[in-house]
Amino acid sequence: MEKFKPFDRFVCVEDTREIQANGFRIVATVQSDRDSRPTDSECYSAEQVEAWFAGDWDFVGIVLSVYVDDFLLVKNAASLWGIEANFPDSDNGYLSEAADELLDKAIEEGKIAARKLAESLAKTAA
Repeated sequence: MEKFKPFDRFVCVEDTREIQANGFRIVATVQSDRDSRPTDSECYSAEQVEAWFAGDWDFVGIVLSVYVDDFLLVKNAASLWGIEANFPDSDNGYLSEAADELLDKAIEEGKIAARKLAESLAKTAA
């Protein structure tokens, strides 16, 4: 199965990557995670926490949306939150890895939504 193109070394909220999979267009979007903080865990050094407070890096979520052509079928088909973005000495590689890991869930949610839409359309056409 196709994989998402890597995100840039520096990302911004609303940056996207997209692929075609199982007849769907899947869009992975970087979203701001306002709930995660480095002080929630003991794994960050004082310098890393200071860099976070200075705005040098942040926590984000990856949200996958499913489209059929240009029609949005499922806005939040799959997501993962609390991902470090623009972390010092990181290439943000985990962002696309997370999107790849969420792909099967997004496709399944897209199939469910497509079935429900087809059923609704069949009822209105009858």
